[in-house]
Amino acid sequence: MIRKISLLLLFSTSLLASLSIPHVVLAEVAFNPPDEDQPRSSSSGGSRGRHCSADATESSSALIPIVPQDFAGLTTQAHPSILVYVGETTASKAFFSIKDDQQQTQYYTNVDLPQSPGIIRIDLPEDAPELRMNQTYSWYFALMCDNQLRPDSPIAAGYLKRVALDNSLSSQTLAEETPSVNQASLYGQAGIWYETAMILAALRQAEPNNRAIAQAWDHLLTTAGLEAISTKPIVTP
Repeated sequence: MIRKISLLLLFSTSLLASLSIPHVVLAEVAFNPPDEDQPRSSSSGGSRGRHCSADATESSSALIPIVPQDFAGLTTQAHPSILVYVGETTASKAFFSIKDDQQQTQYYTNVDLPQSPGIIRIDLPEDAPELRMNQTYSWYFALMCDNQLRPDSPIAAGYLKRVALDNSLSSQTLAEETPSVNQASLYGQAGIWYETAMILAALRQAEPNNRAIAQAWDHLLTTAGLEAISTKPIVTP
């Protein structure tokens, strides 16, 4: 069984609707990874490089999936969102796809890349097939070097599994339209990675200079072995 991961979140007593947090409170929030054995996520699979051949640097990875390294992430959403770090690259587009456990493609699209390095969000649209309950899916995000998808294209990959939300959690809090650290805390306690990360990412993007949110985000990524990119900006393509 994977050990319980604890992280500290600094959060406001409000729902962070304003541009600052006037009253900061220290709270301990447990992120509980799923107990079941699941495949790990990866980047730059096989013999593929981490960059397009025309890229100038090889010093750091151009692609990093924002998922735990030791277990597949869970989601409660039929159409979840996924985060990927895209480093400096000459590619202007990427190819994103989701496959079921039979390796049948369920959805694919081209994604415009930002002009500067950062963490981007990919949304599974409402008209895409819904993720089925208790089924593990794999997703792939490949750089289109020279605007082409090739066998050696750099790629980030991850796994996700849709599960039902625990009835013990506050449905009212989770139904709030405005993202809050309280929401992220509840999802974290339930071991729901994708929603926990997505909520904190939304708060981080909305308030990039907020130290409390920045520390919460840093703790979450550190628990997943992603501390190297915890200070990277969250950008819009």
